[in-house]
Amino acid sequence: MPMSVTLAKSGNRGKSYTTYLKPLVKAEWIRQLTAAHPPQLPNATPTGRTQAHFMRHGYSLYNNLYKISQRVTYDKKKCSYCDQQAIGNEIHILLQCPGTKHIANDLVATLTTLLTRSHQPTWNSLTLYQQTPIMLADPPTTLPKKFHQTWLHATLPHILTYIVALQTHLYNITHALLPS
Repeated sequence: MPMSVTLAKSGNRGKSYTTYLKPLVKAEWIRQLTAAHPPQLPNATPTGRTQAHFMRHGYSLYNNLYKISQRVTYDKKKCSYCDQQAIGNEIHILLQCPGTKHIANDLVATLTTLLTRSHQPTWNSLTLYQQTPIMLADPPTTLPKKFHQTWLHATLPHILTYIVALQTHLYNITHALLPS
């Protein structure tokens, strides 16, 4: 047992041991994830939800160990709009699918303007894996934290409007595809 755990007060030993183990477990977890999901091209199509999540949040795993998604059951399901194997792929639905990407036009225009006004990289210079979190209310990674609240106030109404429009569109198309 490490010295820091041994010297801790008896009521704090559990927390001290957890603090001691966390970097060790985290390093092993990241090693296993990196082995299971080797780096890919920025615009490569992920084969499942876990790989998509890792491609999008790979670097944040160094900060948040427990953020990885475990569902990977999408290999045989196809998008009802374009017949691609893309169910569960948020990037496909939000930015690529011909049946839904047009819904994001107003939001993308707003985000493009806000990125320019806040001296951030332009929308078109971002990869799909950088654009998607911004569309889902994460501030740009290059935006200083002191401006995050301002960013959220400026973007959240537009994002919520977009989400409602997308949800309505997906609901209507799903019901239109059902047999009568």
